Amino acid sequence: MDQVQMQELYRQYFYYILAAGILIGLIFGAIPLILGIKRGKRNLGLLGFILAGLAGAFSPLIAIIISVIFIVLVLRKKEAAETAGDQDPVL
Repeated sequence: MDQVQMQELYRQYFYYILAAGILIGLIFGAIPLILGIKRGKRNLGLLGFILAGLAGAFSPLIAIIISVIFIVLVLRKKEAAETAGDQDPVL
């Protein structure tokens, strides 16, 4: 295949490639969403779900990275809130 044929093939399947990337992003984004709901951090999980879906449109690899970041944030945020609640408030 030469360059012109490759470009034409890409134009034909652009929306399919875009939809597949978004679907992959949403699949990986469901992990922080489920964890966020279970841990009481629904908004953070929902944000991770949406951002992973949008990032999947650009690159599924970026969607995986965003999902991992939000998984860590959901898990860490809960631990930080528990330790902050144990301390006496400073007035």
